This record gives sequence, structure tokens and C-alpha cells, in this order.
Amino acid sequence: MLHNYVISLPQAEERRQHIRNEFDAKNIPFKFFDALQPSLELQQHIVKMLPRLQDEPNMTDGEKACLMSHLVLWRKCLEENLPYIAIFEDDIVLGSQAEKFLIDTLWLEQRFANDAYFLCLETVLRLINLKSTGIQEYQGRQFKFLESSNSGCGAYIISNQAIRLLLQKIHTLSAYDLNPVDVLVYDYLNNIPKFSLYQLTPALCIQDSVLNKQKGLVSQLEKDRFFNFNNLPKKKKRKKFSERIQHVLLKPIRMIKKVQRQRVLFL
Repeated sequence: MLHNYVISLPQAEERRQHIRNEFDAKNIPFKFFDALQPSLELQQHIVKMLPRLQDEPNMTDGEKACLMSHLVLWRKCLEENLPYIAIFEDDIVLGSQAEKFLIDTLWLEQRFANDAYFLCLETVLRLINLKSTGIQEYQGRQFKFLESSNSGCGAYIISNQAIRLLLQKIHTLSAYDLNPVDVLVYDYLNNIPKFSLYQLTPALCIQDSVLNKQKGLVSQLEKDRFFNFNNLPKKKKRKKFSERIQHVLLKPIRMIKKVQRQRVLFL
């Protein structure tokens, strides 16, 4: 059985009731994980797991708490020797036949075995680059390589092996290169050897804030990130000289891929 964890603040009762309604309607078992908040507990986790995060100047305390909530769940997967773990944020909306994916795990084991993988279950309805994998589809949904930047870590499955690789890489990053969890996964970690980044399409999940932009559930974290996006200078991933040369040489390929971008639908 798949271990489903939903990151949620204990006091966010409206959002927790939303999750109960979504998962219970499809008889999908899940557990709430009490999201970390700016507190002494958060500082203790940072010191223990990612001390450089204390020196990161641009992320809000809420963003740091969100990142650490995901990392603590990743560590839980390792400590309990789970082969994989499914992680959701608490405004997620489940699509049709979600129960076929989020209860039994035979489909997962048949397709990915012992791979180090991150499988994105959601869409944020932005244009992205996908590539065919040859992996057999399941319940009318395909598994494609995600080859471009994306945003949001509202719903995903990550394997034990992938967690080990990602944590090793994160621990090598400078304070400057530390970012919200979705930026780390999609922009900084997707080129790790032996690590595969997949997108389920059509997507199984969508965040309520994306589906209902005008009246969706909005968290303080989302407000913080919106403020940061509009008021702080944008971080640029620092590149070595060889990487800068490669960036210039690959510009024609990037232009072609830009034309080939597609939008993952929610079903």
C-alpha cells in the first residue's frame, strides 16, 4: 500500500477538511504531517539536516519551513526504509481514478522497480517540455520525462533511492543555491546522474489555487512567495565557465524545445 502524507498546518482546519473530503470520497488512506512553522522546532531541524539554510538571505521563514517539511518526510522514508513515499500539500484536488494510483502499488513496482525517480502527479497548467519514455501507460495516463523547469511540489511520489541522491546533492549546495523545494527539484537537481524526473499526463492532481485562481484556498506561504517573486531580485543559478559555454552552444536546441512545449491537462 502506498504511504500518502499530506503536509498541513495543524490549525488549518478548512484545508484539512478539504483533504478529508478529497481522499475519503475515493477511500484513499492518508496521514496528515504537521507542517513545520517558524519556531524553535524548525531551527532544530535546520541545524540537524541543512545548517546552510540559516544563511540563505532571500527565502521567507515560511518558505524555509515548507522546504524542511518536505525534507523531514524524505528522511522519514529513509528511516522507515520505505521503497517510496507520496507527498501532497493540503490544497490538492484529486482527479478521476486517483484511487487506482494512490492505494495499490503494483503499477508503480512494475514500471519503476528500483529506479531513483521523482514522479510529478500534478499540473500547474504551464507550458513544459516532455519526452516519451516507452513506459507502459496506466489507466489512460502516460509517464513522460520532464525536461524543463516546472513549479509546484503539491503532489508527487519519490523513491527511496531518489531521496538518497537528492539529499546528497542538496548538502553540497551553498546557502545562495538553496531554494524552495520545487525550484531545487526542477531547476537544480534534475541533472543528477541516475536520477529520473517523470511527469504523469494527464495529471492526477491539481492544486486548488491553480484550479480556482479567483477563489481557491490561499495559504500564507503562497502569499509570501508572491511577495518574494515581485519584490526580491531573482536568483540565478551560478554556472561554472564550462557550463556557461555549454549554455551558449545549446541555445539553438533550447529554442526548438521552447516551440515544442506543451501543457499537461488535469483529468
